[in-house]
Amino acid sequence: LIKDMPILTQENLGDCSIRSELTSCANLFSYSLTEEGVCVTFNGLSANELLRTENIQTEDPYLSSINKSTFWTQEDGYSQQATVRTYPYRSLGSGISAGISVTLQNHDFLLE
Repeated sequence: LIKDMPILTQENLGDCSIRSELTSCANLFSYSLTEEGVCVTFNGLSANELLRTENIQTEDPYLSSINKSTFWTQEDGYSQQATVRTYPYRSLGSGISAGISVTLQNHDFLLE
């Protein structure tokens, strides 16, 4: 039942931007199934980069991130080839223009 719940979809996501650049919200978030429910993650690593995927069950994939960290490793961080658009995203400063911004759609039509 919990897997069928719409968490963040195009219907309830408005606009997304990273460092003030408008981008599609579709691939920004991944979903993990936990004991407490569904965890929505931004900037998470894929299961292939965190786990030995040959040893985990695959019936209910609980790590859905598909983004690859091409110029970043857990051991060394960002390489010299990394640009500001390298995944995982990094903040280059403080404030709304330096990170992620998400606008949600309000679908509660019962309130005025």
